[in-house]
Amino acid sequence: MEKRFKPVPNSDRNNQQKGGKRKQMKTKTVTSEKSNKFVRLDGLHGKCVSDVSEVTSYYYGGSYTTDSCLRSCHQDVIKKECKCMDPRYPMPDQEVTCTLSQRNCIESLSVTRGDPSKWEECSCPLPCTNVQYQVAWKEVSYVNQGLQYEQKKDMVVLKAGLPSLMVKTFLEEPEMNVRMLYKSA
Repeated sequence: MEKRFKPVPNSDRNNQQKGGKRKQMKTKTVTSEKSNKFVRLDGLHGKCVSDVSEVTSYYYGGSYTTDSCLRSCHQDVIKKECKCMDPRYPMPDQEVTCTLSQRNCIESLSVTRGDPSKWEECSCPLPCTNVQYQVAWKEVSYVNQGLQYEQKKDMVVLKAGLPSLMVKTFLEEPEMNVRMLYKSA
């Protein structure tokens, strides 16, 4: 995992069960993880965020994510409308959390305004660089062969797995720069 990566609370998670018995057959769960790195162009080519200081407010630790930016903006709007902040999400230490009696204000704001990604005051571009992780798992069956190995004194059964070192990188590059534009004129 990337060093500065911190999972965002309430983000997608992968739950799996360990291997067990199904139809009298022993099984084990095998997990695989892959990562994709995205590098986006900024400036003339589009808007992306390199550092959390580039957005109005950001209350999460770690590297910038669009989800965390939207939740931070959501907190700012709740503070403006309800005079408190939603205790379910991070906020500055000095802020006042909403009480149960103020919960209706938060709920009605969410119902009337809808998704914060569509709010005019919430500008949360994609990060200039980010890594997305894909996790897959499968349940495989195996036959317990422990008895045949017990008869051989000099035998060791060793199972080793190596993590995948491959990372796909998606890099945006300009098709044409200013010099090319002048040459074509």
